[in-house]
Amino acid sequence: MYESSSTSRSADEAAIHALYQQLMDGWNKGSGEAFAAPFAEDGDLVGMDGTHLKGRQEIISFNQQLFDTYVKGSRLVGKVRSVRATKVNEIKLSVPSRKMSFW
Repeated sequence: MYESSSTSRSADEAAIHALYQQLMDGWNKGSGEAFAAPFAEDGDLVGMDGTHLKGRQEIISFNQQLFDTYVKGSRLVGKVRSVRATKVNEIKLSVPSRKMSFW
């Protein structure tokens, strides 16, 4: 069956929202592996402090250290505000700024 471009776009956006939810669930479990699972093997992550992590393994390692120390027990909540394609196979998410408390 042929899908219209708006139907296809809606399905793509729903899948992207699900990936973001998966990322937040990984954070809330305190698991570097689960947090990094939505990233491509050669994916990039730029942290809140500007740290640039290159590749899923680096994302896992760096975030697991955070989960085991500085952000242990913290919760990440968020909502995707918009999705914008910038290149083939690349997306940028716009999420509202959020406050996090670390105890």
